[in-house]
Amino acid sequence: MQLSDQLTSLELSKRLVELGVKQDSFFYWQKCSMCNDDWHLSQGKASDYKQCSAYTVAELGELLPSWINGHHLIITKSSTWFLRYRSPSGFIPKDNEPEIEEVKEADARAKMLIYLIEQGMIEVGK
Repeated sequence: MQLSDQLTSLELSKRLVELGVKQDSFFYWQKCSMCNDDWHLSQGKASDYKQCSAYTVAELGELLPSWINGHHLIITKSSTWFLRYRSPSGFIPKDNEPEIEEVKEADARAKMLIYLIEQGMIEVGK
C-alpha cells in the first residue's frame, strides 16, 4: 500500500480548504513553483509553498462525528469503502443522508465530511 492510498486526494483536499476546514495535518499537498507548478506530497508545512492538508484516515476520523442527529457512523469495506449514518432502528432513508462509496477510505471519509459541512449539519472551523 502506498502512502497516497491513506491520504485525501488533491481534489478533495482543495475542497476541504474551500469549506474552511482547519489546515492542520501531518502531510500536505504542496504546489512547487520551481517544479512546473506541480502538486506533490510533503511532510509538514512549508511557508514558501501554496499548500493544503492531505488528511490521513486517522485525522479524518477525528473530524467526523461518530453520532449525528441520533444516528451513528457506520464504516464497512468490501471491494470499496462505504460510509453511512445508521439509526438504532435501521438506515436513514437515502434522500435524507448520503451513502458514500469510494475506493480509498480517506476519500470516502473526506466526502462524508464535505457532505455534512455543505448541508450545515456540522461546522469545522479554521
